[in-house]
Amino acid sequence: MVMDELHRQSKWLDQNLRDMEVKVKSMLKLIEEDVDSLAKRAEMFYKERHERGVLHGSHSIG
Repeated sequence: MVMDELHRQSKWLDQNLRDMEVKVKSMLKLIEEDVDSLAKRAEMFYKERHERGVLHGSHSIG
């Protein structure tokens, strides 16, 4: 009887750990996508900022 209870708890724990692993992997994927997106947006922002500075600088010279 005790062994049955331990077996049942073990199966429950195993399933919960598997579920948590799936959720953690999903969250990590979302975080990585957000980091990539943020890096791309920052790169575009600084590139556009530089281009605006170059354009602004060329207008002030002439």
